[in-house]
Amino acid sequence: MSKSVLVVDDEQGYREMYVFIFQSQGIETTCVTNGQEAVEKIRERAYDLVIMDVHMPILSGPEAFKEIKKFRPDQKIIICSSSSDPTHRAERDVINAGAYACLYKPVSLDEIEHIIQEALSYKSF
Repeated sequence: MSKSVLVVDDEQGYREMYVFIFQSQGIETTCVTNGQEAVEKIRERAYDLVIMDVHMPILSGPEAFKEIKKFRPDQKIIICSSSSDPTHRAERDVINAGAYACLYKPVSLDEIEHIIQEALSYKSF
C-alpha cells in the first residue's frame, strides 16, 4: 500500500520541491496552501505524514496543528519554520505538543530525505 503525505505550505517553491521528492519515491502527495485547508483535508482522512509550514495565511501551522491533534491525536506532523531559532514560541509549543520534528528553512535535501525516511519508516530512500 502506498504511503501518503500532505504538504501544507503557502510557498509554491517548497510545495513543488516536496512533490518532486515524494512522487519520485511513489508516495501519494497532496498539497494545500494554508492551515485551514489542512484541517479540512485531515478531517476527511489521515495521512502517513503531514509537513506543515509555521507561517501561513488564514490559519497558521501551530493553530492548525492544535486543531488537527484534537480529532487525529496520532497524526504524524513535521513543522517547518523559516526561523532558525528553536526557542521561538511557535516552534517550541508544537514540539512540546507532540510534533514529530521541526525543520528549519532552508532545508537541505539530505535533511528532508533523512527525516522523511525516519518518519515513514523506510529502510532506504
